[in-house]
Amino acid sequence: MPSSPTNTEQYQAKEVKQVTSTPVQYPAIETKPVTSQSIEFYQAKEVKPIYSEPVQEYVAKPISVVFNGNLLNFDDQAPVMLNGRVMVPMRKIFEALGASVGWDGPTQTVAGIKKGKIVVLRIGVLKALVNDQQVSVDPPPQLINGRTYVPLRFVSESLGANVGWDGVNQKVTITSTTEPTTEQLASNDDQTVSNDNNQDLSFFFKEWKLNVGGGTTIIPGVSYDTQITSAGTGTVGTLVIRSDGTYTWNTSSGVINGDWKATGEGTEVGSHPIILLNGELGRDYKVGRGDGTTQGRETNISVGDLKGLRWTIGKPAN
Repeated sequence: MPSSPTNTEQYQAKEVKQVTSTPVQYPAIETKPVTSQSIEFYQAKEVKPIYSEPVQEYVAKPISVVFNGNLLNFDDQAPVMLNGRVMVPMRKIFEALGASVGWDGPTQTVAGIKKGKIVVLRIGVLKALVNDQQVSVDPPPQLINGRTYVPLRFVSESLGANVGWDGVNQKVTITSTTEPTTEQLASNDDQTVSNDNNQDLSFFFKEWKLNVGGGTTIIPGVSYDTQITSAGTGTVGTLVIRSDGTYTWNTSSGVINGDWKATGEGTEVGSHPIILLNGELGRDYKVGRGDGTTQGRETNISVGDLKGLRWTIGKPAN
């Protein structure tokens, strides 16, 4: 069988020339010997231990309370700071503000009364009553070392006082234009027995039938409310106040004849312009217009000792 023809392509070779290059010469860099500085040896100085002064533990300044320019003495019941609020013993602050104070142990409730204002608080409860209006209080009253502490600002402002705080000096300043403290009343010996300030005290110059009335108070709680009922004890005697600076108090323990003095407070409802000297149990008692309970009883009087421990309501005998 004849073979298939093969296609043959022909290429023309180009001339191949020799490639030559010119050698490149670089100037040599001068090489210098490496020298080093001589090593100097130093003698170490004596290493002495470092001593520092002992760290002094920071002690916060005690909290002081100034009321109308006078420093309050809390004895062994110093104010404390709780959650950024100043807490003080209940009785001391209420009495300093001129309020009578009561404590109900079974319900752990404290109440302060002053010129028609009633503030009721309860241990551990974040709600309080101010003139029957429920308001928040934080922190609530606390038992600290067996003593009842209340928030100073809340109590003071609820009773009409102004409160200032000096954080640098840890000082509370309370200012009030209301009646003086019970301590001031008790030590106010410069008042005369007679009515030398020309006040019209004729409202008080009569015979009064005294009694201890009852009442009911509702204390709001976290999950329940508590009702506190105080029973009245009925008639406890009579009191006659005379314009000559004397009085006669017929009490359950006998008849007391004594003198009274004017305080200069004024005769409006809630004020106490008269102090009965050496009254029942040998105590001094303040006498005010109105019985401190509800409006419309301006014809009555309230009689209470300067520490707020004993209170009596008086109604005209005739």
